[in-house]
Formats: sequence, structure tokens, C-alpha cells
Amino acid sequence: MHGFFAGPGLGSDESFASGLLRTKAFFSLAPPDDGFRSRSMLALQAVLGRGSDGMPIDEAFAAGGGPEMEFPLRAHRQAEDGGFGRTPLGRSLSLVNLEWRRRLAAKAGLRFGLVLSYDGALIQEPDRTALHDVGLGLRVDLPGAGRLRVDCGYGLTDRATALFLGFGETF
Repeated sequence: MHGFFAGPGLGSDESFASGLLRTKAFFSLAPPDDGFRSRSMLALQAVLGRGSDGMPIDEAFAAGGGPEMEFPLRAHRQAEDGGFGRTPLGRSLSLVNLEWRRRLAAKAGLRFGLVLSYDGALIQEPDRTALHDVGLGLRVDLPGAGRLRVDCGYGLTDRATALFLGFGETF
């Protein structure tokens, strides 16, 4: 949870406030087979973000996929040609991400896995937009380099598609 306030008394030209609440939960669906990790698990993330009327557009909540995937919506790119705006921006965001993570194989220090995902977002103020995405992902643990992530998403609401490459899990 975190909050932010900017106002004239703090040297800002604009007065606005914003707050973000994020929670994550992980549920093992199988006993650990390598001493500490389950072969199958559910991962859940829920995010609520709110901003006041004076919130500038560069502080707005932007759901979508990108390099760091702060608010994952895997069928929608957060930015196009370096600029925000392909997905809706808003002062209010409700987001839920659900993943089923399944390790398929572990050979010679490499681990391979599959991820099925659902991402849902409600973005409000100035407009109200609801987006629902499903996706398929691959994970490869590379010794000394971390986890390689490949995610492909499909928009149930608008038939959008996107492919993302990155390191680590989305959340």
C-alpha cells in the first residue's frame, strides 16, 4: 500500500493525491518435488488504485503489458512507439491477475514451465473501460541468468493480441 500527494506547498504546480493497494497470494496445488517449489500453483494479484481530480495524465494508472508489467494486462500493450495511450489511462484502476503455473520439466539445471493466465481490469475516470484477457506463457529458468518469460495474450473484450518477452514473473 502506498500513497502520494503533490501540492503548491510542496513545490508542485498541480494539487492531487493518489493511492495504491496491492495484494498477492500463492496457493500450492501439489506437494514440493524439489525441496521447496510446487510443480503446480495458483498465483493471484489484486490491485486497487485511486487518484484525485487534479491527477495529471503522466501519473494516471495505465494497465497493460510492458517491460516491467506493473499492472499486467497481457493482450494489451501499455505503450506504442514509446508513448502511453494504447490502453485506457485513468484515475481509477481495479485489476485482478490469476495464473496457473505448472512446471513441466527440470533437466540439467534448466526448468521449463507453462502459465495459463486471466487478467481483468476496470479503468475509470474520465471514461469507464473493462478489459478481460486470457493468455498462455512459457517459463524457462536459465542457470545464472534468471527466469525467461514469454507471454501471449488474447483480449476477450476486444480481440486484441500481444506477445511479451521478459525476465522474472509478472507478479
